[in-house]
Amino acid sequence: MNSPHRFLAKGQTVKLAVLLFLPASTWAAPPDLLVNSYGSNSILRYDGATGAFKGAFVTSGSGGLFQGIGLAFGPNATVFSSNNAPNSDILAYSGVTGAFLSTFVPSGSGGLAAPASIIFGSDGNLYVAGYSSKAVLRYNGKTGAFIDVFASGGSPLAPQGLVFGPDGNLYLADEQKVIRYDGTTGALIDIFVPQGTASGEPVPVAFGPDGNLYVGYDHTGVVRFDGQTGTLIDTFVPNGTGGLVIPQSLLFSPDGNLYVGDSAGNQVLRFNATTGVFVDAFVPPGSGGLNNTADLAFFPTLAVNLTPRSLTFAVQAVGTTSAPEYIHLTEVGSDPLTVTLPIGATGDFAAKSNCTSTVDSGANCTIAVRFTPTAAGARTGYVVVKTSDPAGTQYIKLSGTGQ
Repeated sequence: MNSPHRFLAKGQTVKLAVLLFLPASTWAAPPDLLVNSYGSNSILRYDGATGAFKGAFVTSGSGGLFQGIGLAFGPNATVFSSNNAPNSDILAYSGVTGAFLSTFVPSGSGGLAAPASIIFGSDGNLYVAGYSSKAVLRYNGKTGAFIDVFASGGSPLAPQGLVFGPDGNLYLADEQKVIRYDGTTGALIDIFVPQGTASGEPVPVAFGPDGNLYVGYDHTGVVRFDGQTGTLIDTFVPNGTGGLVIPQSLLFSPDGNLYVGDSAGNQVLRFNATTGVFVDAFVPPGSGGLNNTADLAFFPTLAVNLTPRSLTFAVQAVGTTSAPEYIHLTEVGSDPLTVTLPIGATGDFAAKSNCTSTVDSGANCTIAVRFTPTAAGARTGYVVVKTSDPAGTQYIKLSGTGQ
């Protein structure tokens, strides 16, 4: 394939990712995980609690998807994917169904060539690391219209990972360095992490909950730098840990873990975000046809608020039924919410609600849960709430003790 982008042949290692750090307030329950599968030209969906494959959210080649790299949620929960060269465009998909919506940014717009990482800024606009454009390009977040070459200082050679830091500035992984730009003007501030600080090429960049900068190097692993000075702290997750081959994407989550997309390993690994200790292969190698893991993104929770997030029942005699405990469902989005009825529960629990199949914006309903233990000891289950919220099915944890 004759392409200027280094991510060329199917089966080769992908070299880029978009990195998101979602605030805890956006998580009502473990939302499902989307993975850009570079080698299968698709976006795959995995259960946010278990990592089990749930299906191709965007089917192979939909809308011209070819070797998708960057992945981001934008306005109205729309999903955006950057397409590798030769397509060199950015595609938009429904965040509810995965259906193709449009070519949001066409190839060549503003000099777009081989787009890599894509992120939305606090101004609502889309920022794109142009791998072959050798710059960070900015586009209108609602229309896709080109605004400007936002940043090109420091002579970037092959822009890849992008992230806005806690200081509001923009950090760009480029070849063997990380460049820092003013997040408002795009002016060059400094070379935040100089060339040669770690072995290999930096691809994904993300700020952790500790305020430090984490960078994935293809020859080293996940390396941690002081978030204020850029000073090397340590190799947080060395390559080989938990089977890690090449860190392609980094995603911190409020569950206290760091998710690492491993391009060469065709997997998503999970590590403790405080210690770097390996937790598990959240998405095992090749699950659902995953081929060359590119970017990761969790679904945002936009429409439904469920409180409380768990219920604990008092000790209950076996074979008898408790008084009800209540869960409140509130529509917090701007559009009506569709609810799949009836709302059920698992295990020794039963649920009954006064919810209708459509809940208007700002409206609420109540789910009554009762506990009838079938045996002595600890009993657990879930209330399962299926709605049109892009975050997918929500689970409320239930626990009680039978005696």
